[in-house]
Amino acid sequence: LQSINEELQTVNQELKSKVEETTQANSDLQNLFAATEIATLFLDRDLNIERYTPRAAELFNLMPPDRGRPIGHLRANFVYDNFTADARQVLRTLVPLEREVQGDSNSWFQVNMRPYRTLDDRIDGVVITFVDVTANKEQELALRNAKEYAESIVHTIPDALLVLTTGLRVATANDSFYAMFAVSPADTENRLVYELGNNQWDISELRTLLEEILPQNKVITGYEVTHTFEEIGRRTMLLNARQLDHVQLILLAITDITERKVAEEAQRELQASLALALDAANMGSWDLDLTANQARTDLRHNQLFGLPEPVATWNPTIALEHVIPDDRPLFETAYQQALATGELDVQMRVRWPDGSIHRLHDRGRVYYDNAGNPVRIAGVTVEVDGE
Repeated sequence: LQSINEELQTVNQELKSKVEETTQANSDLQNLFAATEIATLFLDRDLNIERYTPRAAELFNLMPPDRGRPIGHLRANFVYDNFTADARQVLRTLVPLEREVQGDSNSWFQVNMRPYRTLDDRIDGVVITFVDVTANKEQELALRNAKEYAESIVHTIPDALLVLTTGLRVATANDSFYAMFAVSPADTENRLVYELGNNQWDISELRTLLEEILPQNKVITGYEVTHTFEEIGRRTMLLNARQLDHVQLILLAITDITERKVAEEAQRELQASLALALDAANMGSWDLDLTANQARTDLRHNQLFGLPEPVATWNPTIALEHVIPDDRPLFETAYQQALATGELDVQMRVRWPDGSIHRLHDRGRVYYDNAGNPVRIAGVTVEVDGE
């Protein structure tokens, strides 16, 4: 009997120890449930509620009497029509499942379902967690809105834009690029930039820019390229490129300056013809900025005032110093009247540095801004016979 009692005491002690361990584990589990912010549901094989965390109680409006109730009988504070069907699928296939669902008040949750395995490796239900990802969704939405906003700006820019990968493939292009070069997105995106338009973009100057200059300088502005394209003919383009290291992309902006170059060439030819005509007529030209009170003059104009060299500064006040005293009132009056009438027409005598007197004839036209204010007078000067 004594031996049996001792054995019973040993067994009782072991049972007491096991009960204490179980109680401690249960306390730890309850404290973990109370402390965690992750909503967790434990369902049995019939999808009845066994246990849940306080956060899960908020999501499903759970009360202590709800233990043992089918999960499908409860109303959740989120939209998930296939909740019960997905839980059954996890039980049947034993494959974990992940979903993203929207809750009330614009909240979002990542739902993870896994089979509940016991220590002896039996499937005894489903454990479901709900992780609040509202902040992530808000950030994702903000990034998407920012991306759409940036893309809307890019597509309204009149200049052609290409976004290239570091491998020089086209990531995207704006509408202006497709319109300017008469190409489609299907023939452009994911293509090597040199292959665009049947290799029409295999331009030596472009290769130099992208492969040699840009990697060293990161930003390139005003790089001029002239090339003949099949669809649009010979064009002169101004390229601006920027290497975006933080996203490993290259932004290439293309401005078609063909018409501007043609206009500049026409302007140069016109200026050359005008200079030839003025030279043939022995005339000097001048252009007075009324705002700055500073005139641009050519060499012949300066020579007509007895000044063989170009002058740094010239305006009516300086010109008046060369006019003989008797003609100065006439000169000043003519300029004042020109501001009112829009036309300058005056003859005056000037004294050269060598003392000789010469009669000059100034003729010019006044130019006005949009508000009607005079801003500029341009004209010519010629020497006339002294009548």
